[in-house]
Amino acid sequence: MSRPGNEVADPVQTMQVPAEASSRKRQDGAVAKASKAKITATKADAESSESASFGAPMKIRRASGPALSGMVRRTAEVELHKILAQFKYRAVPVLVALVPLVMLWLNGNTGSLIRFSPENLPYTLLSLAASVILPLVACMLAADLFAGERERGELKIPLTRPVSRSALAIGKISAMLIYQAGLLAILLILSLAAALLSGASLGDLNLLSILGAYVVTLLPIAAISTVAALASTLARSATSGFLLGILLLVAWNGLGLAFPAISPMLLTEYAALYKSIIGSEVAFGQLAMGAGILIGSATVLTTAQILLFDRKEI
Repeated sequence: MSRPGNEVADPVQTMQVPAEASSRKRQDGAVAKASKAKITATKADAESSESASFGAPMKIRRASGPALSGMVRRTAEVELHKILAQFKYRAVPVLVALVPLVMLWLNGNTGSLIRFSPENLPYTLLSLAASVILPLVACMLAADLFAGERERGELKIPLTRPVSRSALAIGKISAMLIYQAGLLAILLILSLAAALLSGASLGDLNLLSILGAYVVTLLPIAAISTVAALASTLARSATSGFLLGILLLVAWNGLGLAFPAISPMLLTEYAALYKSIIGSEVAFGQLAMGAGILIGSATVLTTAQILLFDRKEI
């Protein structure tokens, strides 16, 4: 037996102490590695989210252009469908088609006091459309699409969809231009048919010049449409919007007559811009100046109309 104070250490217990210490060290190392990996992952997530936050505005800016054009395109399609759904706008092309038919009848009637030159018949009809018919149609369309819809409370409906007010305004003006371009196309085809039936031959008609004249007329029609849209945005009802649009166009013409010095700067002076490309030579200087005035006026008027439309209570 052993004496007290001289106890012999248990060899098994002595061997367990280093083993437990080694196990604790391994566990501590594993925890430290896991913590370090977690910190690294957190930093990586923060950096990726930070880079994503910096990159997001760039993506939004890049997508804003296509998004706006898409909204304008969809709005123009909807507004054009609304225009064609109304009986009066389905009747307007029929009335426009009657004009060359009446001229054809006058040319064929031997007892008629009014006769038109068959070769110039397409230009005569274009002059009538550019100075009278299409400005009236533009004022009608703008009065219905802006003041009329606001008066009836219908402007709130398209704004419930993901479309901005500026896209809605541009889409409405685009639909107006598409409709009027269709009227010009109808008039072009029927005017050529009336000229041929009145006795003109294909050799007498300068088809390229006639086609160019009708295409060029889209510029003054676009500028006049922006005047009508601005007038309708200012008005409280469709009737007052139509009358205000007519009044503004008459006032523009009056300014040109009263002050000839400033007339070259007025958009109404270029309603017959097509005359610069007909004849033996093209007046490139007059064409360029007229196109610049019309495009500049349309841009300024559209911007003013959009700003006013954005602030208008609907």
